[in-house]
Amino acid sequence: VSAVCPDAIDTDMVRNIRGAKEAGLAFAAPKLLTVEEVAGVVLEMVDSPRLAVSVPRARAALAHVLRPFPAFSLRALKPFFWFGDRQRRKANDEG
Repeated sequence: VSAVCPDAIDTDMVRNIRGAKEAGLAFAAPKLLTVEEVAGVVLEMVDSPRLAVSVPRARAALAHVLRPFPAFSLRALKPFFWFGDRQRRKANDEG
């Protein structure tokens, strides 16, 4: 069994939450992933011995670094919330 852990994917479900302020963190990446990008990673995992992969892979590094420090993690994530909310508002204005 393998797990693929993607950031937000450009789907109707994600587009439908862009009006919700609480959804800011879903938009914290510079761009939403495409279904094709995630499907490509899923296909790579079929013959892989890895148990899990994050998409983008840098997200796993961030999670591993912050995991031992939950109180600090919330403070460290504030820029991501801010950036994500900005991206969310921009997407909402365009959509």
